[in-house]
Amino acid sequence: MGRVEASIRAMEQAIEETEAREEGEYRLPERLQEAQPLCQAIRASLERMQEVKRDHLHPREQEARMLPCEDRKEMAYNAQVAVDGASELIVAAEVVNEESDNRRLVPMLDEVIANVGQVAEATVADGGYKSSVALGEAEQKDYGVLVKWGGDASGKQPGPYHKSRFHHQADEDVVICPRGERLEFEAVKTNRWKRFAVRGYRCRSFPQCAVREACSRNRQGRLIEISPYDAAVARQRAHLHDPEKQQLLKQPKVTVEPILGVIKQDSGFRRWMVRGLENVRTQWSLLCATFNLKRMHRAWAAGQLSLAPA
Repeated sequence: MGRVEASIRAMEQAIEETEAREEGEYRLPERLQEAQPLCQAIRASLERMQEVKRDHLHPREQEARMLPCEDRKEMAYNAQVAVDGASELIVAAEVVNEESDNRRLVPMLDEVIANVGQVAEATVADGGYKSSVALGEAEQKDYGVLVKWGGDASGKQPGPYHKSRFHHQADEDVVICPRGERLEFEAVKTNRWKRFAVRGYRCRSFPQCAVREACSRNRQGRLIEISPYDAAVARQRAHLHDPEKQQLLKQPKVTVEPILGVIKQDSGFRRWMVRGLENVRTQWSLLCATFNLKRMHRAWAAGQLSLAPA
């Protein structure tokens, strides 16, 4: 944004200098005639971006956001679906303009209940929904959720001194490090997003620790912050060691991704044909309803589905 402002100032200065040199009747060069309205348009866009607190904004589609689309980033919308594993029907669909999925887990499950009356005993979500807050909120609503947790997108596991290797003992209100050292409670702080308070635990034996360089560069000693949702994360990590749940965690690739592929390939849907978030939501709902009707018709034709009389 700073470079854009500098370019605007340079164009404005060029216009002012040309006006100062000319006397009597004159006509600005065509290049500068075009620059002046361009400056005004760019400045108006920058002001609009500041109003909505965004670092990018499409001039004709201001509700769209810069999102990853396959191997590139484009101005787009974030389409969501929830799929029933048995029938392979879409049971909830939504479109948002949030760059990340991690706040959408509970709202999608709420939508499933609104549509079909209940959620599955175990809802499997991909790694994009990984959020300690979302897990905690799901537990509060008794939603059984499985999310791939632990390791990065490449499957690399956390290092030996990753926060997940530290264990909070609530009864003693201490944190135990991987080497068995106790981190004592230091203070309650507000996390950087100011959504909830966290409890901080500081390592006091840091100066004498043999692995201090590998553990932390903090000269005051390693600090571990425990949020109200960390217990939910610990329980989620424990699921990863259950062979049955490991199989369930593979389901999104079996259920959701093929359905999205069908909508893109068979229906030829590659881009939104309407503008505005509400219009996009309507189009997505129609696409998902069409998919369900096709799948139900195929099951009915095969004798796998019987329809109740009207």
